[in-house]
Amino acid sequence: MAAASEAPRKLRRATYQIDMLKEGLVVVVRNSNADIFNGFMRLNVTQWGKLSPHPDGVASTPPPPPSINTDNNISAVEYELVTVDDADE
Repeated sequence: MAAASEAPRKLRRATYQIDMLKEGLVVVVRNSNADIFNGFMRLNVTQWGKLSPHPDGVASTPPPPPSINTDNNISAVEYELVTVDDADE
């Protein structure tokens, strides 16, 4: 589970990235996207993505959030694909 200031979400990562992830560690996630897997949202670090401990030495990296809201777990919400006809818009 990865948590951000607004809502935690499940995180998919490559095997080589698992060792660096520890509970309570603040990480910087670059080149990622949100995917729906079996109806649930996952944060996916792409093949060009990078996880690094905060601070990562990059000037443009923002400070970590002052607090984390773990009550709003958006990965626990099941999403449904809804088809919208062009005529309905």
